This record gives sequence, structure tokens and C-alpha cells, in this order.
Amino acid sequence: MKGAVRCIAFAAVVLAWAAGAAFAASLTEELGGEALIREAKKEGKVVVYTANILSLAKTMQTAFNKRFPEIKAEVVRLGGGALHRKILTEHSAGKLLADVIEMSDRGLIRREMAAGVIGKHTIPTDGKYPADTKIPGMVYPGYTYLYLIAYNPAIVKNPPKSWMDLVDPRFRGQLGLVPAELGGTPWMTALFQYQVLGNNSDSYWRKLAAQKPRFFTSGAGIGKNLISGETPAAVALDVVSVSDIKKGAPVKFVYPPEGVVMIIFNFSVTTVAKNPNAAKLWMNWTHSREGQEVWTKQVGGLSPRTDIAPPEAAPKTVKVWQATEEDFVKLRDSYTKRWNAIFGYKP
Repeated sequence: MKGAVRCIAFAAVVLAWAAGAAFAASLTEELGGEALIREAKKEGKVVVYTANILSLAKTMQTAFNKRFPEIKAEVVRLGGGALHRKILTEHSAGKLLADVIEMSDRGLIRREMAAGVIGKHTIPTDGKYPADTKIPGMVYPGYTYLYLIAYNPAIVKNPPKSWMDLVDPRFRGQLGLVPAELGGTPWMTALFQYQVLGNNSDSYWRKLAAQKPRFFTSGAGIGKNLISGETPAAVALDVVSVSDIKKGAPVKFVYPPEGVVMIIFNFSVTTVAKNPNAAKLWMNWTHSREGQEVWTKQVGGLSPRTDIAPPEAAPKTVKVWQATEEDFVKLRDSYTKRWNAIFGYKP
């Protein structure tokens, strides 16, 4: 099977948002009601295991703590693969501390479901999220990322305009990327490169590997090196350097004509949550209008909700690609192993 390429017109999203704003539910309703809020405050704590970039996770944590100062939100951050191993190890030992899990890799989420880690919870705003982005009553899309090309214009005078430009000799030794197996985001990007850029072959992988890219364990590291100029260009997340760009950091994004990879971050409560009400409140708040607007306005990311306006800096139209869930789950292990061999990456 093959993923889908389609265009998203953000202007249309803005119109939908403007039309629906007057009918938005109250914040209390979107949070699940006074009783849930009261019980969550009694628990006084929520532990979130996340694969999100730490600085972005901290932005959401700060906003939640401001809204609910009685509830201490603790964030534990690891890359997707490492976080998954931590979750399963702790769960099998009866020591899982997470109340909430946030991961971009739906395949790993499915494995955690099979292991009995993922609990049941329907968010009050379930109807605001498209059917193909959620597993109703269990897993919901918290954030949307675009994986694209970024570069430092102070150093790169002939910037890339397409994915094919990245395999041009001028970028040999100049690229940064996250290995495919380290999370759902780089894995889906690798699958895009295989299915779309390589026309269902590893030809693009081989060309990219020949560029001798520098490996990073997370998008945050790529962002810092882009700004410093140590890594002039990269395969990166659109939200990696937003706050720095606002302050004048030299980073620009490229939305290639072949498409960009759209990543959905999956949120769920755990079956062993020690703070079950606070876990549900975190889920409800992050998916509420207030929580989603923190993501779009403060972080600069896109919302998967159908009634939230995109950030001002977002382009009007973007060609996006998503893998089918079947490919995303079934191909992961064999393809990432193949990717490692081609790129000479040793986990």
C-alpha cells in the first residue's frame, strides 16, 4: 500500500474556524465538567511521558500549570523508541509512573495497546477531530507537525528547493537528520522517502546516505545546530526553531513540491494511572480550544482540530503526505533495519 498525498488549504481552515467560533463549547465543558476538575485538583499531580521536543512540551506544561496551579504537571521526555522501551519495561515490572503518554509513532502505540498499557477515555471534544486521526475512546491527536527541509540562510547561499536538491553534491557533509528508528516522525519521513521519492525503492535513501549526513537524537539538537551554522541544512520539524526565528534566528523552511510529511502526535491515558482524573484533565485540556491555541499561537504548530486557526506564519497551501497506518505499523521494523544498514547507523 502507499501513503496519501494531498493539499491542505489553510485559508479554508481559517474560514471554518471563523464560522465555528461562535458555537464553541465553554472551557469547563471542554475540560469535562466541574466534578472532574475538582477530583483532579485533589490528586494534585499528573505525570506525562512524552516524545515531544522538550522545550515545546515545557510550553504546554507551563500553560497547564498556569490554568491549574493546584495540579503539578511533571514531564518525562525521551525519543520515541527509547520512550516505548521505558514504558514496556516499567509496565511489565509493575512500576509504570506515566498517567499520560504522548507519542508520534502509532505503531508503537498499537504495541502498547496490545500490552495493556493504554487506557480508555473519550475527550469531550472528540467530534472536533477527524476520524482518521484518532482511535475513539482511547487515542487522540494532540499536535500536528510538518517534517520538511530547513536551512541557515547566513551560510547556505544556494538553498534547496526540493527533496531532490538535498542529494546534490553541494550538500555533502552539510545535512542533519534523525535516524529512522528513533521515533514515529523520522520513521514516517523515511517511509515517505522510500515510497514517494524513491518510487517504492531505497534509491533515495542511498543517495541521501552518500551525502554523509550528521545524525541527531532529536529535532531539538538539529534546531540548535541550524542556528549556530554547525549544520547548515537539515530534515527538520516545522516547529523546531519557531521561538528562535521570532527572535531573529537564521533559519528558513522549505515546503518542497514533492510534499511534506505530516505527523500526528498521539495522546492517551494509561491503565495504571496513579492520577486518573488529572490524566483525563490533561487530555481534555490539551485537546480543548485553549490548549490547542497554546500550541498554535505560542509554539507555532498546526492543530489537528477542524475549528482552530493555523498560525499566522503558516503558508496558505501545503502539499502533505501521510503513510497508511497499515504500512506505518507493519513495515517499521524491517525497513528501519534496512535504513540502518544503508546509512551505516548503529543504534
